[in-house]
This record gives sequence, C-alpha cells and structure tokens, in this order.
Amino acid sequence: MRLFAGLKVPALAQERLVRLQGGLAGARWRPEENFHITLQFYDEVPEQNLPALEDALQQISFTALDLQVSGLGTFGRKKPFVLWAGADGANTHDQNNLRELARNCFNAGRSAGIALQSSNYRPHITLAYCKNSRQEDIARYLQENNGFLAFDFTCRKFALYLSRLGKHPSRYEIIAEFPCS
Repeated sequence: MRLFAGLKVPALAQERLVRLQGGLAGARWRPEENFHITLQFYDEVPEQNLPALEDALQQISFTALDLQVSGLGTFGRKKPFVLWAGADGANTHDQNNLRELARNCFNAGRSAGIALQSSNYRPHITLAYCKNSRQEDIARYLQENNGFLAFDFTCRKFALYLSRLGKHPSRYEIIAEFPCS
C-alpha cells in the first residue's frame, strides 16, 4: 500500500490553485482533487503495518492550523520536475505547529515499523509535473505567475491517504482522518 499523511486543500483554495494551471508547455497538471499538503510520505507500506500506523497517527494531538498559500517554486535545480505552490503556517505559531505535526507523522511511521529517512520538510501543493517542459519555459511561467495573490485557509484535521498509481494521474483515497484537539 502506497501511503502518506497529508492536509486536504479545501474546495475554495482548490479553485484558486486551478487558475494557476496553464501556460506551460509539457506540464502534466494535477487534478484539483489531488491537491494536498504532504506531512509525511510513507511509500510502500505492508498491509500488516496499517493498524499500527493508524493507531500512532490517532495519538497525535494538534490544534487547528491557519495556513497560507503563496509563491511558486520547483523541485529539481538543474532540471525542474515538479512545479508547486508554497504553503506554510499563516504566522510563526502555525509554521511551528505545521512542522511539529509533520515531525509527529514521521515519528508515527517509525513507531509503526516503517523505515523512513529524515529529510528537510518543505510544505507545498504540487500543481504539475514538468519533466517534459523546457527550463526557459518554466522560468517564464514562474516570472509571470509568481505574484499571484496569497490566500489563507484553516485545517482542522489531517488524513492518511492511499495513493493508487496508474497511467493517468494518481488517485488518492482517504483511509482515515484525524481531527485536531
């Protein structure tokens, strides 16, 4: 089972993000129902580890998060392959709480017996995969669109997602949801 913990992006925020999708040749735009902020990617998890993971995630206590979406960026310096919108806490308190929630999701995975490696957490919402886009086209897209008006939303729960890969965009199914305290 390919799993990750994440924050669902609400419909109004999805609509605003969809407006940014276009004008980049070769981009494979993500469907709006796939918009989320990953807290922890668990990758392939044996089904027998699922109950322990759900139990560990259930133990996480957190408060509602006020999040802000602003700025665009890419992963892959020499050859960008992911185009994203930045997402973070709307203030220092929520930025710290978001990172703590991500750390707790990492620790939950480890306690459930999932082998995970630490990495720098960069909250974002993937807009497109752009392996087939030219670097200069990506740079132009970023220059033309990076000034989009920032917007906020509140998350009161996080979810454990199942990711189903295929020829078309991945499909994400929520397995369990975990409300804030």
